[in-house]
Amino acid sequence: MPRRGLLMHAWTRRLLLGLALFFCLISLLYLLECTPRPDNDPLLLGVPGKQYGKEYYQALLQEQEEHYLTRASSLKRQITQLKQELQEMSEKLKSVQEKKSPALTGGGGQNSKE
Repeated sequence: MPRRGLLMHAWTRRLLLGLALFFCLISLLYLLECTPRPDNDPLLLGVPGKQYGKEYYQALLQEQEEHYLTRASSLKRQITQLKQELQEMSEKLKSVQEKKSPALTGGGGQNSKE
């Protein structure tokens, strides 16, 4: 009787081990099949098998530098525009405060005199 139990136990263990290996294999195949392929973008490191000369990398560097400078000048323009808008809003706020301030002090003084 105990021998039969051991046989069942060994059979169950083999079955579970086989299922685990099967699911690992399926998972590996899924990962290999479903992972996104890298873009064939020659801007990164170049296409394998092709030799790029110094001129290519210098042109690439020049293009990136131009993009950077364009972005920097655009950001500077935006900062200047925002500073002007802030200055205008600040002046408007001061003028509104000045209009309200005499009305409050003048109106408050007249009410206290009566």
